[in-house]
Amino acid sequence: MCTTECVKYSQTVLNFIIPIFCGAIGWIANVIWEKSKYKREQKTYYWKEKINAGKKATEFYLEYINLLNLIRLQFKLYKDNVIEGDNLLINIQQENVEFCSQKLKHFPHYEYHHINLFYELIEDNNFKIVSDNSEILQKINKINQSKNIRDNEINELFGKMEDNYEKLHSNVLLNLKKIQKDLENEVK
Repeated sequence: MCTTECVKYSQTVLNFIIPIFCGAIGWIANVIWEKSKYKREQKTYYWKEKINAGKKATEFYLEYINLLNLIRLQFKLYKDNVIEGDNLLINIQQENVEFCSQKLKHFPHYEYHHINLFYELIEDNNFKIVSDNSEILQKINKINQSKNIRDNEINELFGKMEDNYEKLHSNVLLNLKKIQKDLENEVK
């Protein structure tokens, strides 16, 4: 009788233990599956945000390149004596101000908020170049206001400004290439 009772008892214990054991394994497997699923979804969301940031940053840089190309064209026209120095200054200032004001007017903040997580649109190096150009413009204005107009000095200052715009153009192209490489590396 002891053997029959022991068998019944062990059968009863096994009937409780096996479902509990299988349930625990299933629960652990489910937790592991959900964690990996969450990580995959998180990576997918991150990737989508990075692509959107790359698109918006590229859009910004392409607009900026268009402005820089217009300014570079004006310097070429100045060198070719098609426009005068005074007109060049006025055109550059107007285009810079117009570009910045239009960008701010049409700036959809809700679309651009995540770009700064991935890319730095306003760099210190570019800010220094723009500040240098501002100082050069002030020097040119002082020379133009003085009675003693020195064309050679003005031409030299215009040359420095043109070089600065070339640097800005190169920096923007480098930033576009960084974005492109960044997105390519993520795909691989």
